Amino acid sequence: MSGVALHPQAEAALHLADDARLQELNARWRGKDKPTNVLSFPLVQPGRVAEAPLLGDIFVSHQTLVREAEQQGKSFDDHFIHLTIHGFLHLLGFDHETVKQARQMEGLETRILAELDVADPYRD
Repeated sequence: MSGVALHPQAEAALHLADDARLQELNARWRGKDKPTNVLSFPLVQPGRVAEAPLLGDIFVSHQTLVREAEQQGKSFDDHFIHLTIHGFLHLLGFDHETVKQARQMEGLETRILAELDVADPYRD
């Protein structure tokens, strides 16, 4: 659904960690010394994804996931699926640094989630 061609044996690693681990990674790689819900570490440049059997790593903070799901009135499963898709799209080269990028990425997330019968996380 992303429009990005993938290698036939493409793989990504999904790590479920705690806030301390996400804070450590966020501080080291993004200069933000605080926990976050999801981080992605692509192994390839966006234009080379179709050639890459290994796409990268996605880290999700279990603590933040639980806390956000409760605060936002979402199920754990739906929020976990959303964060995983969000992280995977980052591995494919999508970003949300600009308004245009954010609209594109959020629209794509919403369409993918709808296919999985998960409500639009951006509806409010």
